[in-house]
Amino acid sequence: MFDRASNVADFYIPLPDSLQGNGDLKLSLLKEPHRAAYPYALQRLEVIEEYARDYEVISVPKYVTKQTAFGVLVETNRPQVSLHVQASGAASPKEQTYVFEEEGLHVVEFRAEAAGQPISLCFDDGNRKEEVQVRQVIDKATESIYLSSGDEIYIDKQYVPYDYFFKWYISQRVGNWYQFRPSYQWSGFRIADPEIIRHYTQLLSQLKIPYAWQVEGRTLAGSRINPSLETLASPQFKGKQAHENDGGYYYWQHFKYQGLFSDMAARTRPYGGIFAKHRPIYTNHGTFIHYDPQGITDMADGARQFVANLRYSKGESTRHTGPSSLFRYFYQAGYEWLGAEQMYGPEEIILSSLRGASRAYNRPLYGSLHAMQWGSFPFTDPKHALRHYMSLAVAYMHGSSHINTEEALWTDEYANDRYSESGKAHLFAQHQILDYIETHTRRGDLQSRIAVIQGRNDAWKSFVRGSVWSQDGDKWKFNQACESFDLLWVFFPENTVNACGPDGWFTSTPYGPVDLLPVEAPQDVMNRYKLMLFLGWNTYDENDFQRIQKYVFDGGTLLLSAAHLNAELQPDQPTRFPENDQIIREMLGDNYRSMTGKHEIPYGNGRIIYFATPDYPIASSLVSAYEETMHTLAASSIQEEPEKGWIAASPHVGFTVWDEGNRRTLLLLNTDWKSDSDEVKAEFCYDDKKFMVPVRRYHVENIHCAAGLAVRPEANTTDILSIQPTSSGWDIQVQTTGDDQLQCMQAVSGQEKTITLQGAGIHSVHIEQ
Repeated sequence: MFDRASNVADFYIPLPDSLQGNGDLKLSLLKEPHRAAYPYALQRLEVIEEYARDYEVISVPKYVTKQTAFGVLVETNRPQVSLHVQASGAASPKEQTYVFEEEGLHVVEFRAEAAGQPISLCFDDGNRKEEVQVRQVIDKATESIYLSSGDEIYIDKQYVPYDYFFKWYISQRVGNWYQFRPSYQWSGFRIADPEIIRHYTQLLSQLKIPYAWQVEGRTLAGSRINPSLETLASPQFKGKQAHENDGGYYYWQHFKYQGLFSDMAARTRPYGGIFAKHRPIYTNHGTFIHYDPQGITDMADGARQFVANLRYSKGESTRHTGPSSLFRYFYQAGYEWLGAEQMYGPEEIILSSLRGASRAYNRPLYGSLHAMQWGSFPFTDPKHALRHYMSLAVAYMHGSSHINTEEALWTDEYANDRYSESGKAHLFAQHQILDYIETHTRRGDLQSRIAVIQGRNDAWKSFVRGSVWSQDGDKWKFNQACESFDLLWVFFPENTVNACGPDGWFTSTPYGPVDLLPVEAPQDVMNRYKLMLFLGWNTYDENDFQRIQKYVFDGGTLLLSAAHLNAELQPDQPTRFPENDQIIREMLGDNYRSMTGKHEIPYGNGRIIYFATPDYPIASSLVSAYEETMHTLAASSIQEEPEKGWIAASPHVGFTVWDEGNRRTLLLLNTDWKSDSDEVKAEFCYDDKKFMVPVRRYHVENIHCAAGLAVRPEANTTDILSIQPTSSGWDIQVQTTGDDQLQCMQAVSGQEKTITLQGAGIHSVHIEQ
């Protein structure tokens, strides 16, 4: 028995195959005779039964997308099992025969055809028939949007225990992605056996489930748990993944050099994992693990060293997750995919920073990792599961393409497992999001009218308020350049701009989605926004301001202070204007150095609001005026949005906006997890008409807008496939998985009506004008 690193650890004892009939079963737990064998208390004993006939159909997908391949997981419990399989409905092949020579897990493969109907499947070994059903073939675009959990961290990669977990993960629909997360201290897993790894990756490939490998090895015993890329390779493999290297190289600050232990760790840890691999750093003022806290000379050097460290330690990993707002630097270091670690800080802010960096570096796919059991306690509080759902929903709404619950759906650290009420509540939250993902198309592109610029060499990380670049000395103390990002409260009023939780995680969005955009973003990305504004540190760069100049000239609005025209690289020195300032003179005028106060300067088709002070926006001398200006400009930037559909500032309502051509989809979330109320109200604005809509817990509310008609379904799994105007109104196509009602709202007349739909399928409905 391996006593894993959990507060309350469970373990499993497979019963012998020969055990039959009635009788007594004696289990003996023997304490090992060595000094490290700690005492334990046995809390409970449970017997878990499962069928083990010649064959078992383990898992059938609930929903499949039309014209795509899918797999059914089966188990054989003796060798040489022959299965005749028939499919009726929208699937092929209609008949096939499999002979499974060895017992174990296998996949029977199919392809879905037309949407709207179920698929019935019959499995027959000559002695027993089993009939199962895919509930519905779904009409949706083929998308790279996935949900998963990392619960396999608790399972040793040996066939018997891993089969048991694998069957649970697939049959319980934990996700449509599989996240390998090996660990010695949580499972006893020591050595990656290529044969075993390939066995499960082959099953995943046949099931058409993509997977990634989260690199581990923070213990000496776990130094051989990561397989080669060759072992992991398949069309479904999406790469190795590192985690929290922004912690090791910046915000952790508390890992100190410990002599031989640290030397051994530096030698044996893998590149591209957690606890970034780095040689010990020997200096005349101490020995350090990840960075020298006295080794950075200025702000530019801090950014350079941070990127260099990330690049040095990434190894084979192409993916990284972490909770800070430093995503741009990971892209600079060569990572191809990034995820925001959530449930530790302000969720909308962190995702907005990730989205802005991903746009700046042309990475359309990005994701999220949800530290569900670590960010708040207790796990058994029903509100804990609600917050889990909300975190997953925020990620989807803000563009996450891979939404990964870190773990605790199998069990948590206190043995609140999948059979407990709290375990079932969290799995319900996971299922609500998976059902939504598998029955909806996330159409078009997320619309943000406002960008908050993350300046060149900026060191603000959102997550904790330690020293700048984790350097020692007064010069590097958390300063007003970093603190100025607190003004994000204008756009995210309930977020806490720091490590926090659960208070401060979720917020209303009074001005809609806002991006945090690196200043090095290319011209076409800048041109997406109506308003760009500076808050924190920026080192003036002529190339950056050439793009900003063109952005303003072509009609954009820019807000900044003199602090954002800074050529000084030392964080504790006064603002210094650049010598090569021709672009600044063209934008602000030749007298910009002698200006004082606030100035609104027309420039081309746009305008610049310039506070001629060296203070950062959070300074007491500036904060009120800067905040008021942010509100005024933000309101101006969205004043035309109701023409296509918009949500007025509503308490406890967060929303995002997705446009595809002339069609707009609004996604709304109830951000109130504290009260006893199950819903809040939002004011939906369409042209000059206003409608009240409910925003319910455990729902992502959808409002589909096109050609003057808006439609809000009641059900979590209903999607509006199309809205077409006609001479007398609108023809809409609606996909349901059961009975539903539609709230229909007309922009011109202000009329509102409810349509009732019966049964699952694709419905054609005419709405009279």
